Amino acid sequence: MSSNRRSRRAPITQAEMNEINSRLSDQLKEYNDRDHEAINRHRQTVRQALEQDEDVVRILFGGSVERHTYVEGLSDVDALVIVNRSKLSSELPQNAIERMEALIRRRLPNTKIRTGDLAVTVTYSDGVEMQFLPAIERKDGIRIADPAINGWSVVIRPDRFRAKLTKVNQARRGQVIPAIKLMKGLANKAIPNKNERITGYHMESIAIEAFRTYRGPTDLRSIVIHFCESASKIVLKPISGSTGQSDNVDEYMDEARSPRRRRASGHFREMLDSFSACRSGGDLDRLFGDVGGQSDKPGKTRSVDMKAGYILIAGSASEGCDSEQLERALQFVRDATTAILDTGNSVSVLATNEPTRMENGVEVPIAFDWEVLRTVERYVLDQPGGEAGRVLVRAATSTDSETKRFSAPNRQLIRRLQDMGALEFHYIPEGIYSGGDYRICLVNISDGMIAVGGIAGTYNTGRKMLAAGKPVMPMDIRIRASHEDGEGALKLLDEMKSDPKPFLPRRHEIVKTGLSTLSLEGARPPVRRIANEVADILKAELEYQRFLKLRRDPMAKAMRDGYESPALGMEVEEKPANPDLTAIINGGESDSVEFKSTLRTNLRTQKNDPRMETAVLKTIAGFLNTHGGILIVGVQDDRTTIGIEADGFASEDKMFQHLTNLVNRCMGEGTWIGIRADFEDHDDVRVLVIRCEKSSVPVYSKEGKDEKFYIRTGTSTVALPISQLNEYIKNRF
Repeated sequence: MSSNRRSRRAPITQAEMNEINSRLSDQLKEYNDRDHEAINRHRQTVRQALEQDEDVVRILFGGSVERHTYVEGLSDVDALVIVNRSKLSSELPQNAIERMEALIRRRLPNTKIRTGDLAVTVTYSDGVEMQFLPAIERKDGIRIADPAINGWSVVIRPDRFRAKLTKVNQARRGQVIPAIKLMKGLANKAIPNKNERITGYHMESIAIEAFRTYRGPTDLRSIVIHFCESASKIVLKPISGSTGQSDNVDEYMDEARSPRRRRASGHFREMLDSFSACRSGGDLDRLFGDVGGQSDKPGKTRSVDMKAGYILIAGSASEGCDSEQLERALQFVRDATTAILDTGNSVSVLATNEPTRMENGVEVPIAFDWEVLRTVERYVLDQPGGEAGRVLVRAATSTDSETKRFSAPNRQLIRRLQDMGALEFHYIPEGIYSGGDYRICLVNISDGMIAVGGIAGTYNTGRKMLAAGKPVMPMDIRIRASHEDGEGALKLLDEMKSDPKPFLPRRHEIVKTGLSTLSLEGARPPVRRIANEVADILKAELEYQRFLKLRRDPMAKAMRDGYESPALGMEVEEKPANPDLTAIINGGESDSVEFKSTLRTNLRTQKNDPRMETAVLKTIAGFLNTHGGILIVGVQDDRTTIGIEADGFASEDKMFQHLTNLVNRCMGEGTWIGIRADFEDHDDVRVLVIRCEKSSVPVYSKEGKDEKFYIRTGTSTVALPISQLNEYIKNRF
């Protein structure tokens, strides 16, 4: 489409712009959720392999992941492996590369690994590719392999580029990082020939130039349009490098206005025309390649997002239960785990000590979490290449449990699952863990639940799942002592028979018509058939939840458009509420959402109070150090929106600058690489929305002379004690 044709189109309406920006936000969330978990898992596996070498001093992860701009297919994921200078500086770099390859291959025998002149490249089964470069650190910088001289290079400074990107992103209120991610995703689909694509490093360098002096609108649609327009001109000339590794970041494109540069400029213009023409979420779906898992192809039904859900399998047996009953329950747990994974969903468990009992000289588990984990390992080993390709199990645990309560075989099992890329840990501080509040974490990491046996803990977890609107399937097998059997899954089952809809919103009719066919007691149908049916029921429930979520947004838009239609003779200024923000606030506080009434003002004293500022900074640090989240300033704990006026800033710019100064002073300027702050409308007032990504490095917050490390647990932000800090950082980063 030419620019002239585009200019004759009717201007985009506010409603269309809101829909486009909402869908772009969904795309960013998908990038963040999908990419970082897998990459961090893979990085941890290789880190553990390389740290076995006594000559490896430390590993500096860099690339687009460290800069928070990773998008699958158009990004670099690399690490500098700092080796012992005194031992290896006199050796050839190739010797260090070969040693690294041997260590990684020993840890990942079924993974594709190759060596080159500069690095070892590891390609995982899910498509993630990582490069590991041996390096020697000196006072003035870092040296890497230089094939041209068959030795170590001149000094390079990779931190300089990160600092430049951080500065520009911070100056533009955190909008540059989202722009880079969206542009990488757009280019990935718009330029099918990989040999013609812009490298991730080059795209980030273009962004620095494009947004260095930008003062335009900050909504996502506007920044992508500006990026495309600017990039079509910037790409025609070389961009000087800042790390010292090369003169220009884009040497692969040859001299100014070379044929390749002109082709790249044309690609950016085509992306600009196509993106500017989008007027709906469906248009964006086709442009980005099925955004959010939806499809608008002619003649096909719009499909529901099939992103995997996590089913919690919870419960236990008593030491004195019948042996045959116990084996039947264990077989059901194994078969249900396999069936859930076969449906495309995953499982979740509580990982702590494993209670057992002796039968004929053999230890038999009487709690089911570790049986789930062992089944996941067997499931992965049956897959081609022995790698999971996705997270198959989430485990809630504490650092104390991992070091003191896991048996040696179970610790080895955990390590094998991590190597396979199948396991994701969610850590809880020991005090909260042992106090019973771990159930909040289980609810937060799970989308549904199967209850088998158990007592009060299983029952209470099931009730919390129901309160969160998540399906629960209690089984009827009796594996507890007679006085306990009515306190766990069986108590949930009785409640489900009385009122089945909260338990199974879509398939609740089965409670009246077919519950007997799912009985592990009675006529004793095959356990595997029951497990398959239960997995199918929960799959249908999770699909139903996703369907309702997808349906709510267009219905709300249609109602809003109807009320604002000129055909009704109403002159209404078009200022619809942000649907995402409304849903977030209505959902209340959680492990990833926090409300603060003010940034600096104590509402009781009506004076500025440093404690208010500290509370905001603690929450930001907690989100960054855990799984990311959203902090909204101007909303009270009870969801009442009061706006930002109580803080008394002369303008929104002044308020943003105050926040910037706080973050810079207490956490450092580099923290902004994972923070985005926007002022948005809600209930006719303005609020400050601070979106925090999951950080790839630990973030500390200064409080006076002390530095504290915060994490999120449930709806609280807590400081980790020193006794737990090292273990948490080791496993989290």
